This record gives sequence, C-alpha cells and structure tokens, in this order.
Amino acid sequence: MSLHRMLAMAALAGALGCAPETVLNQTEGELEVSPTLLDLGTVAVGEVVEFPFQVDHLRGGVIDLRNVVVSNVEGEFFSYRGEEGVIQLDRAESRDLDFVYEPLDEGYHRATIEVTHTGKDSPTQVEVRARATVPEVIVSPLGLDFGPVEEGNVAERAVTVTNNSGLDLLITDAQVSNNVFTLAEQAPFTIAGGGEKVFAVEFVPTSDEAATGTLTFRLGDVALPKVTLRGNDCENGAPAEYDVDADGYTTCGGDCDDLNADVHPGTPETWDMVDEDCDGDIDEGTDGYDDDGDGYCEGPGECSDGSLPGDCHDGAANVNPGAREDIDNGIDDDCDGVVDLGTTDTDFDGYSPEGGDCDDSDGNTYPGAPELADGIDNDCDGERDEGTIWYDDDNDGYCEGPSCTDGTLPGDCDDDTADLNPIDGQPDGFVSNPGAGEAPDWRDNNCNGIVDEGTINYDDDGDGFTENGGDCDDSDPLVSPAYGNC
Repeated sequence: MSLHRMLAMAALAGALGCAPETVLNQTEGELEVSPTLLDLGTVAVGEVVEFPFQVDHLRGGVIDLRNVVVSNVEGEFFSYRGEEGVIQLDRAESRDLDFVYEPLDEGYHRATIEVTHTGKDSPTQVEVRARATVPEVIVSPLGLDFGPVEEGNVAERAVTVTNNSGLDLLITDAQVSNNVFTLAEQAPFTIAGGGEKVFAVEFVPTSDEAATGTLTFRLGDVALPKVTLRGNDCENGAPAEYDVDADGYTTCGGDCDDLNADVHPGTPETWDMVDEDCDGDIDEGTDGYDDDGDGYCEGPGECSDGSLPGDCHDGAANVNPGAREDIDNGIDDDCDGVVDLGTTDTDFDGYSPEGGDCDDSDGNTYPGAPELADGIDNDCDGERDEGTIWYDDDNDGYCEGPSCTDGTLPGDCDDDTADLNPIDGQPDGFVSNPGAGEAPDWRDNNCNGIVDEGTINYDDDGDGFTENGGDCDDSDPLVSPAYGNC
C-alpha cells in the first residue's frame, strides 16, 4: 500500500473519533433457547421425567453460558441437572440443557428457566409446565393375617399393587412399621400402566405374642392405603387363619392342635397318648387311663397315666387286681375272673345278676360298662347310649348323629357338657348345635363349618379387617382402617 493511501485512512479514522482496532471487532453473539414453552403433559406422582431445553448459537462471536436458574412458580418439582460452570458455545453450535421433573404431590406445576450468557439480550427466559396426578391404584388385600406362626419360623403372604392407569407408576418407598414383618424386595419399583406387581411379605416372629404392623407404599409424598399386618393374633385376626384344620375351633377357641381335625374340644378320647379333647388329660375314659383313681387302668398294656394295667371295672375304685374279694356282692372285686365262688356270671363280664348285671347274656352290659352307640343300656343305669354320638349329652335338642336314640335331632358338632367357654371359663352348655346362633367365641356354634360369621370376630365384608380388629363398618369393604376412615 502506498504511503499516501495509508495516511488517508488514518486521517479518516481520526475524523470519525475512534481507533482503527474498532473496525476489526466481531459482531455480538446471539443465541436462542427452545422451546419457549414446554408442556410435559400428565405425569404420575413419584415418576421422574428428564427433559432438555436446546440452546442454539445463531450468529456472532463465542458465547459463554454463565448460569442456569430454575424458579418454581407452582410446586417445587423442577430442577436443573445439566453441566455446571461456564459453558462455551462456538458459532452455530447447539447444546442441550438437561432438567428433571419429580412431582411428589398431585396438581398443576410450573417453572421459569433463566439462562444468563454473554450474548445479546441476556438473560433468556423460557417456561415449563406439567400436571402430576395419582394414578388409579388398587392395593389388595388391605389386611394380611399370617395366622399362628412359631417363634423363628417364617410365614409368607402376598400383596398385589395394580396400576389401572395408562401412566407408569413409580413406587418410591415401601415402609414396614414392625421389623418382624419384612418386604422381600426394596423400593423403588416401577409398574407399567395397566400392569401389576406382587409383593412378598414375610413374618418372622420373635415370640408367640401377637404382632401387628403396617405396610405403606408411597408415590413420592402420596401414601397409598395402608396394609395392616397381623400374626399370632387370634383374638383380632380372621378366624379362618386360626382354624387351619377346619374343625370348627380356632386356637383361641380351645383347639390345642390346629393341624389335626380330630383334635379339638369335645372330641372323644381314644387310647393313643394324644389329648384329643384338649382338656389337659390324655386318654381319659379309655382303657389306657385310670378313670376311677384306684391305681389301675383297664388296658392289658402300658397305661397312659403311669398306672398299672388289669382293672376289670374302671368305674369303681374298689374293683381292681389288688382289691379283696367280697364273696357276697356278686362282683369280681379282685379281677381274677371268678365272681364270689359260685355266683353265676354267664357272660363272664365280672358281674352276676346279684351284682347288678342287667343282661347276663351280654358281656358288654354290666354296671359301669362303657356306653356304646347301640341302643342298649350298657352300664345298667336306666339310660341308653349316654356319652355316645346317639345321645344328646348337653341337652340342647341335638345329638352328634347321624341318628339319635333319645328322640333328639342329629347334627350337633359339640355335644360335650364339660367344654369350657374360652370367654368366661364357664361350661359352655348349649353353645354348639345346628340351631344355635353364632357367638363371638372363636368356635363354630351353628355347626356350618364357619367360625364366628356375622360377629365382631369375622371379616364379613372381605376387606381384611374384622370389627374386633378395627373395622367400623363390616358391611362396606371401602370402610376400614386401611383407608383411614375408621
């Protein structure tokens, strides 16, 4: 360039009042953040939604993104999860800024996002909005009763959570209030729209005492209906869980072996070293037990109660192998098979007619003989079949059947007058027969195979709660402690 031309350019610059370098500066940078309004639509409470805003360098020089600020206008659930610090954008470069929406409560939520930068018209603002809703969720059952479980053993039950909405459901937390109950899996859990998930709950008792607790699933801050957990709690639980053998008696109704339907109050004893009638005595009334307390049982083998065998009449304490023979009473007192040295005992049952035998041709008939269901007065007391299934022993109008020889009706499921009612400890008398009303005593009073239906001990509406266990309306399954309306 000629000296003349250079001098001319310098003069022109001086005339304009600025330095020559100014002419060489780049144009100020310009960017765009899009979209200006982002609507995330409907989102399930507890769900995590990640979303970006795109930043585009439109023109000019390099732009530095200095700061990103999220201002929640409604709710506090939008946040920035992108890169921190200064972000440099070259000309025509694009970058995504990452955000997240985590609604913990239902409602309409909105936020303003402000991006501060070194470009033109800083800061740049955009908006985001969404609606959070609680999906239609069913938790079933709302009451889990584990029944009787021995200390150290493990029982398992299942709870199903059904997602009836079209939204994915995120269970953010699942809390159990008593550590003897545990959830086999740990939250969080995702259940797709229209799907369900089955959760296994375990009960490991540390004692035989009643245990209760709750299981609560949460969608963020929203709690689903609570599931009540119960174990070893016969008095407040579902009777069916405590009558496992379906014999009409629960464990709190006096059943001493709920795995054996042949063991419960009122069952006739057999010689087997088992307390069938749950009265604390073993084999009473059988050949293996010393019923008259004279030190001898009737059995030929070992006696269940430690007495000696060989008693020929266990209904009279003065008749046994160690007794002295009375030669004038017509009875084989010492059980040697001979009655009074010449007294006639045609049927060899140890009694002659002079000793009270009312049928000396039948060896099963004599004073004190066990009554049999045969229509015969076996013990010669003037009554037939008392103490057998053909006789109404508790005088409620029913025998145990299938037919009765005393004119009563068949079908009694407990004809034992010695049974004690577990509520008051008194003889139950006429507690159980087909015509009886059901009472809240954990026993099948009306002999229909169901324990305590229609009473405060039974879950009549099938919601997992009895009235005794806290249900304030046992006719409506939508009213229970689980829903918080009791």
